Amino acid sequence: MIRLSQDWLKRSRLNVFAARSTFNFGLDAFDSTIHDDGLPDSQFFSWVGQLQYVRRLETRFQSQIIFRTHFQWANQRLLALEQLSIGGVSSVRGYRENFIIRDNAFISSLEWRIPIKQLAISKFKQNPADGLLKIAFFADYGRAWNADSEIFESEYIYSVGLGVHWSPNKQIRTQIYWGYALRDIPEPKDRDLQDSGVHFEMKVLF
Repeated sequence: MIRLSQDWLKRSRLNVFAARSTFNFGLDAFDSTIHDDGLPDSQFFSWVGQLQYVRRLETRFQSQIIFRTHFQWANQRLLALEQLSIGGVSSVRGYRENFIIRDNAFISSLEWRIPIKQLAISKFKQNPADGLLKIAFFADYGRAWNADSEIFESEYIYSVGLGVHWSPNKQIRTQIYWGYALRDIPEPKDRDLQDSGVHFEMKVLF
């Protein structure tokens, strides 16, 4: 496998724009899996594009608008590890993690984050901005299809909802979201909080 990535970042006082492009080349080498019958194997090509734009609104509660989009295209069916999943806290909230997994996919999200209160913990606080509590309102959309099918045969999900962000410092980040699924889906047999649209995530950076 060869991956070639290009990154671009532009930052100003009120705006941040970031982009990443990744070309993935699967190789017929090192006893990799190869099929001649159209089944997924290790010889493939795919492209992944990611964009994110952040705008700070000084006249609107010092809030932020965040737009992000993620696209993947493959020239043939992919092995499971190379496919893109839709659903969950990092893609389309309101649906369980990996609700849809396909070769090609498009995910987009728009979010408005508003700071509401400082909840600093002296033991963790490192600078004056630490401990800021934010509420968030979002809309998510995702569409996915396999390489051997047409885009009009794709599956899609979308949602709206709200969340809360809190970071005691730059190393610890927590967030909880509730998403309302706008497309009806079959009820799973083993329901959990994700099926009620609740997603929780904590990140600890070292």
